[in-house]
Amino acid sequence: MATASDRNVSQRQRVAYLERIVRQYVGDVDLNLESLKALSQTPETDQKHEVSMAQADDCESSVSETSVGVNETCDILPLENGNIAHYSGEFSHWNFSQRIRKYMDILPKEQTQDSVSSWKDFYRTDELQSPTAATTALSSLPPRLIANFLLRCFLKHAQTNYFYVEETWVEDKLELCYTKPDVLSRGDVGIVCILFAILAIGTQYAYIESDREDNGYTGPDTDISSFTEDAVGVMFYQQASRLLPEVLALGSLECVQACLLIAVYLLPIDAAGLSYSYLNIAINVSIQNGMHRRYSRDDLDTRVREIRNRVWWTTYTIERRISIFHGRPMSIRPVDVDADMPSEQSHICPWTTITVPCILATLRLNEFLRKVWNEIDLLKGAPKHKAIMRRLTSLHGDLVAWWSDLSTDLLLQEESSQPERYSLQLKLEYCLVRMFCGRCFIFQHDATGATPEQHSAISPSAASDVTHPRSVLVRDCVKAAFEAIETCRHIHNTIGLARASYTEFSSCRAALLIITTQCLQTKCHTFRYALRDGLSMLKHMASGSRLAHVEASLVDRFEQVIARLDQAATMDKKGPSDYDKFKEWETEWRTDSVFVSTDSPRVFQGLSADKGAVLIDQISPDQSDELGSSSEPQLYASGDVAFFPEGPDDWTTFFGADFLMQLDDGIRGNRRD
Repeated sequence: MATASDRNVSQRQRVAYLERIVRQYVGDVDLNLESLKALSQTPETDQKHEVSMAQADDCESSVSETSVGVNETCDILPLENGNIAHYSGEFSHWNFSQRIRKYMDILPKEQTQDSVSSWKDFYRTDELQSPTAATTALSSLPPRLIANFLLRCFLKHAQTNYFYVEETWVEDKLELCYTKPDVLSRGDVGIVCILFAILAIGTQYAYIESDREDNGYTGPDTDISSFTEDAVGVMFYQQASRLLPEVLALGSLECVQACLLIAVYLLPIDAAGLSYSYLNIAINVSIQNGMHRRYSRDDLDTRVREIRNRVWWTTYTIERRISIFHGRPMSIRPVDVDADMPSEQSHICPWTTITVPCILATLRLNEFLRKVWNEIDLLKGAPKHKAIMRRLTSLHGDLVAWWSDLSTDLLLQEESSQPERYSLQLKLEYCLVRMFCGRCFIFQHDATGATPEQHSAISPSAASDVTHPRSVLVRDCVKAAFEAIETCRHIHNTIGLARASYTEFSSCRAALLIITTQCLQTKCHTFRYALRDGLSMLKHMASGSRLAHVEASLVDRFEQVIARLDQAATMDKKGPSDYDKFKEWETEWRTDSVFVSTDSPRVFQGLSADKGAVLIDQISPDQSDELGSSSEPQLYASGDVAFFPEGPDDWTTFFGADFLMQLDDGIRGNRRD
């Protein structure tokens, strides 16, 4: 027999089920006593019509005490096997129209069936696409052997810490373009654009595969145009960019990858300009497909879902890095992103040229970078700097602790004679975040109004309070700069620096700028050596790119200024040496000596005119015979001035007829003594 407690539980369940049924018919309303009473007294024929009024009355009665809750979610509708998806965010026109459509589904079918069935969904326009754009572009593909080589260069050297394409997928698509080009349609324009972008990137790394020991590098002063393969890369890039209108009109996942790859090609050429623009295009097409949101439906293939997540996080991360390092606004707020992170389960979609821990660690590092930037950005106008500095120092501590706990499999490559590029680039990104944490505090006089001379007294190396947040951040910033130079040197001596690698170039450049500030503050040979060594590597990576060459030249000018400052400081401290005095006298002597022609009478150095000094222009012809056989200076066979005679006859002429006789008597007298 049921007890009173059991009956109460059953009653509560019954009420809950009834409320759920009512909400299915009248919508999401608060089923209080007033609303239920109004619904029960409404005639059946007018019940549907009066529901909205009851909901409005209910909301109005409760708004004074509690806030109005709105149950709104985004909508992601997959099209064409998930390659294209339609996304509509919360509170959009589309979402509101779909709510109306769902509401009408509960109405009697005999009243709405014809109208609902006649609705036609519209997601993408196809009127602007060319049916032959993809197949026409295939005529610009290189021979198959060349395409395979450039693809290998891309997969081996470019796709390291980020995911751009699946290796087996792109190999199959390349095979299709060469063997069955007729099967391609206008929906495959994204694939063709991807292939041309990959070929363009491959030309940037092709020189690393050279058998020459210098890998095509001829020294620090290599001409910008020395890499002739860049012209081929530009041709491939232009082919990819010509397909951009078709790519944007299609708006598929592959189109996101195409825009991303074009941006990657442009990173070493114009990171803050063209590359940033293409990254924003890739972000916008990603949002159009809802790739920035978590996909909660079960109607999408697991592999496609994983590819969406990988491509999104790569695009989003690179765009944030460029925005932070080059002072550009970010295209999307972090609060609007809730997509799943890439999965560590390799069986879903195999990882080939890159490892799961590597890309996850890279994404984590860039998340630290975003948080650090956010705190530093708050310092611009926040009155409570101490609280922000505490949070920034805490973030820095979390970063260092996270790195120390990172898997040793990724860090063992640092000392290897044949390291993997992904491991060393991960270390460089770690150094970049640490440098970014502290470099804005190096020139403290910018905020305090101190002069550079006063600033040298509060440099981190001489700071009295070494535990101060600023001192901690600046000290580790300088340490990270040295580690970045050491890592670049290890790459240069083993697998070779990649001139097209944005990570390698930007980390070396950032480190040199920080070391330059230390050279201005302290006179330490360690800083000078690191500056010269890093500058040599930076010039190596800058060869072939005009923008990179300009950036390297700027650091070179800094180094020259520092060298002149060091030289001037040394001269002021020690004064001119005896050798410097000798060289100064030598210069004056050469200017005033007899073999320099002059229009005005000059006096031999060391004799004053009032003591019988011989004026050159006053020597008579008879007197000139006593000085030599000619008034012109004698010359050696080499053409140099003969300061001393070469033979005995010349000595007699130079000193007089009895010179040799007196010299011989003097020598014999010395022997007798």
